[in-house]
Amino acid sequence: MVVDFRDMQQDEHDVPTGAKRVVGVDPNGLVLNGDVSNYTQKMENSNGMVKYIGLAAPGTLVGAAGWQIRLITYDSNMAATDVQFASGTKAFDKIWTARAGYVYS
Repeated sequence: MVVDFRDMQQDEHDVPTGAKRVVGVDPNGLVLNGDVSNYTQKMENSNGMVKYIGLAAPGTLVGAAGWQIRLITYDSNMAATDVQFASGTKAFDKIWTARAGYVYS
């Protein structure tokens, strides 16, 4: 799996302007490859690695429902191994600021 976001320096931030695509494969073989430039995007890093990715319609507040939230997990070599969705759904109905409290599958 490859998650390519350039110039990630903060623990939580907007996706940099140059990052337009998320590319990867989930454990079921679903190819995650899409233009995300039409969404508001947030990320949270942990130990220099992307932990959460959030997508929402432009103008969606971080404390409002309307986010799709993904959790990225890594193996001991820091290679991404899994992408899971908050509450096990790709729906845009989650709250970004509540991301740590969701169950991911």
